[in-house]
Amino acid sequence: RNGLFCLETAADEKENHVYTKALMAYAFALAGKEEKRKALLGSLEKEAVKKDGSVHWQRPGKEPEVDLPYYRYRAPSAEVEMTAYVLLAHLTTQPAPSQEELSFASLIAKWISGQQNPNGGFSSTQDTVVALQALSLYGAVTYAKSGAASKVTLRSGGDFQQDFQVDPTNRLLLQRVPLPQVPGEYSTEVSGEGCVYLQTSLRYNVQPTQEDAPFMLHVYTIPETCEGSKAHKVFDIGINVSYTGERNGSNMVIVDVKMLSGFIPVKSSVRKFFHPSAVEEG
Repeated sequence: RNGLFCLETAADEKENHVYTKALMAYAFALAGKEEKRKALLGSLEKEAVKKDGSVHWQRPGKEPEVDLPYYRYRAPSAEVEMTAYVLLAHLTTQPAPSQEELSFASLIAKWISGQQNPNGGFSSTQDTVVALQALSLYGAVTYAKSGAASKVTLRSGGDFQQDFQVDPTNRLLLQRVPLPQVPGEYSTEVSGEGCVYLQTSLRYNVQPTQEDAPFMLHVYTIPETCEGSKAHKVFDIGINVSYTGERNGSNMVIVDVKMLSGFIPVKSSVRKFFHPSAVEEG
């Protein structure tokens, strides 16, 4: 009771962050505070980003999306999370969400599902948990037992064709097929009734660019080759580390030296600063 009183007091503040409002809307929905839930959802709708037949929420003052060829923008974790909380708030009401709310919820669910990565998750663990919970509740609320079958046909310009049958027995089953030729032109056709989620996944490797390292490392042994019998037992390791970056100082630097199997450092030599250190068999 005291916790709800605290939230109700906070909800009356004029300048609440959109993330705070999304959390509070779901909290009031769970507590059965219908008036507060509706008031917060009404306020959130004024801040919604409505684009391409979908609805989501983003943080104020956010940088604009990058529009580049072959680049698919993926929303940050916080935006997936708070959009999922708004969806949960819309669907958590007694006895059931109205048809108007379900129509609006479908636009939110469309955006959330579009942020899902090829492995089924999202940007982080936290937003993945909330987003999957919201999509699961949406699926439960909109589930129709007597769902008809749907057929999805995937074709390419050549002779490739793949049919996917989606019916009540396999509606939760992931069906996938590798595309025979990339790049290529593919088209899809959907017939029948029901709701089908189609996703394409493109994976490729990019060679990382070689950047100038801010440190220079030079390691040498004395003697350079293990020719003498003594060198098989004891030899010196010299390590020269230089900071070559743009700053005035490098701050702390840790040099991790792995010993050869069967050798240990000569402790007295380790204490020497910027001098060769010796190792011996032991």
